Amino acid sequence: MTLTNSASGTNDNANMVTGLNVIQSGDVTLGDGSPNTVNVTGNVTDAVLGTQVYSEAALNLGNNSYTRVTVHGNVSGQDTRRGKIAGLSVQDAGSVLEGKTGTQVEVMQDTGRADEVIGLDVQNGGKLTLGARTKVTVNHNSILQDGDSSNLYSYGIQKDASFVSLGNEANIISNGYTATEVYTHEDGAVTILGDFTSVGAHADYDYNAYGVWSDNSGINILGKESVITSLETGRGNSVALSASTGGANQVGDGTQLKADNEIGFAYGVKINQGTNNLGENINISSYSSKLSAYGMATSGTQGITTVKDGLVIQTVADGGQARGIYNEQDGITTIGNKASINVTGLASSGYGMDVSGGKVKMGDNATIQVKGTCGYGISIGQETGSSTVEMGKNASITVESDDMSVGVLNDGGTMTAVENFSSQASGVIDSYGIVTADGGVTTIGSGAGISVEGENQLDTGSIAVYTLGGSTAVDDNSTVTATVDAGTASGVNTSSGSTTLGNHVSVTASGETAYGVNTLDGSINLGNYVSVYVSGNTAYGVVSQSQNSTVIGTDARITSVTAKDEHTGVGIYANGGKNIEIGSRASVTAQGKDAVGVYSDNAGETNFLGSARITGNLYSLESEGDGSTIDLSAGGTKVITGNMLSADGGNINVEMDTGDSLFTGAVVNMTANTDY
Repeated sequence: MTLTNSASGTNDNANMVTGLNVIQSGDVTLGDGSPNTVNVTGNVTDAVLGTQVYSEAALNLGNNSYTRVTVHGNVSGQDTRRGKIAGLSVQDAGSVLEGKTGTQVEVMQDTGRADEVIGLDVQNGGKLTLGARTKVTVNHNSILQDGDSSNLYSYGIQKDASFVSLGNEANIISNGYTATEVYTHEDGAVTILGDFTSVGAHADYDYNAYGVWSDNSGINILGKESVITSLETGRGNSVALSASTGGANQVGDGTQLKADNEIGFAYGVKINQGTNNLGENINISSYSSKLSAYGMATSGTQGITTVKDGLVIQTVADGGQARGIYNEQDGITTIGNKASINVTGLASSGYGMDVSGGKVKMGDNATIQVKGTCGYGISIGQETGSSTVEMGKNASITVESDDMSVGVLNDGGTMTAVENFSSQASGVIDSYGIVTADGGVTTIGSGAGISVEGENQLDTGSIAVYTLGGSTAVDDNSTVTATVDAGTASGVNTSSGSTTLGNHVSVTASGETAYGVNTLDGSINLGNYVSVYVSGNTAYGVVSQSQNSTVIGTDARITSVTAKDEHTGVGIYANGGKNIEIGSRASVTAQGKDAVGVYSDNAGETNFLGSARITGNLYSLESEGDGSTIDLSAGGTKVITGNMLSADGGNINVEMDTGDSLFTGAVVNMTANTDY
């Protein structure tokens, strides 16, 4: 059967206008290139449809069919139904519409008002299958009167509990109001799009734009190397890929997801109680001119995002915050190897990863780069539930900001990174490499590199490893570096909680004031062969001001360098509290005019457990105040260069009981409490 159909005219208050209506059981086949044009001027009270198939009918459009529907007027719904304009419509179970290569569907609401404008409309168990190079274009140009806040929709594909399949190289465009290119919802609804599909949604008037959306147990399956874009020019959201309320999306390798928003929020991928499975080499970009932009957001107890290797996320927000990965409310995000996340918050904060509930797991060789007014590589909080982040091998974080920069902020969650983890933070104000607070647990594997740079001090200065509560552990063969132009630089600072560094860890700090390892009210445990080097106008190698102990393993190397006269340099400083305990074969050097090798004050205790080499330009050993103690009575070679001072009840106890022990200097004993 070959049919050429063209319907046009003026209709006023008709119930429904349909160009081609197939209702009988059996098959109807149209010849290749068959056109179907519907042009309505006037008002319709229910629907305008280009082609309708129902009552278990079947229609085959052939190759290169063409359907065009244009309405100049209002289409209002009856009772609870919404006014609808659609190109191809399949209405019930058992009804089937098929088209071969090159199917084209154009639907336009030109003037007046309609609730829904749809390219492909499949409902109630119907089935629609179109071949390769299908093209669907929808334009919704309704005019809202003042005060009318109705929800108006444009859909490329819209279906309930039905099946739609399009071949390779499909092109779907939806423009106007709440624009959704592919909307699949209700249990049993499935949409399959072939390889190289192009999907574009453009919303305006403060409505939302969705590229591909699965909802209420609907399922979308997209082929490889597709392009999905969403653009919102008002205050609504722009979402390229969305899954909600049990909906699921499966996206093929090499697909690009892009969400832009001129005023509102932008999401490359958004999940709320849904599931997304993305293939290899997925590229996600999101941009917001005024508000926040998210690369990938997962939330809800059933929210699950899984991405294979090679993920790339690029997120930019000109006015609001920018987040590469956002996870909350027990959502689970799992990402393969070689992920790359780039985030820029030009006027506000940038977050490479923001986890306020749930779990994020990344594979090996991930990179996170953040730029912003304030920048956070990974932020872990507890706002909506327990939070966990797991990073694979060779993860790299770089943060640059005009204010404060933080590589990792673990505020009460669990953070784990295996070997060769890198965190580099640089800011105009304070910078932090790793921060653990409020009972958080941070565990960093061997071979880590943690560094901070800052220009000016605002609060605490720049700190490479900072524990404010909870625990931080950095494993063997790691480097910790803090450098500032002005203010305070600290390699390791423990204000409360505990910090543990493994063997062969190197700590370097340089600034106007520099601390290598500083304990205010917590505990620090340093492994064997630790190296601490500090330089500045005031430079402290290891400092304990805590009631808890600071334990340093064997073969430690601690060096303090002050370049200018009358500035303070101390290798080890015990100021009140409990004791500093140092293993055998320790080397402590303080260079500078007023430099002190080991200094105990205010009942501070420093205890060497074996051999030691100690040098101080002003004093090698200085103990002041009742209860202050420096104890080198354990066996082993002692080589001490520089004068010793005990004053105001301070005590120094040195046993030089080996033939190769050597003391060069004088004893200044103001309290008669120095023994050697």
